[in-house]
Amino acid sequence: MQKEIFEQPNAIKNTLTGRISHGEVDLSELGPNANEMLAQVEHIQIVACGTSYNSGMVSRYWFEALAGVPCDVEIASEFPLSQVRSASQ
Repeated sequence: MQKEIFEQPNAIKNTLTGRISHGEVDLSELGPNANEMLAQVEHIQIVACGTSYNSGMVSRYWFEALAGVPCDVEIASEFPLSQVRSASQ
């Protein structure tokens, strides 16, 4: 996991390169209606394991605190046994 921690700055840089211009996020690669589509998201479900699960837990905070979108994170091996929450719950 230490390797991944040290790779994070470059991974974030590579992810954001070409997607932020003049303080705005460019979502054009998602299609012409990306902003409208993303505005309709009511709930996010992340299914992961290992270090990806840890990343999902951090992502949960960002989605809920910054975007105001409820988010659940499940361990992949337990997901088939879980009850998926609907947007209204």
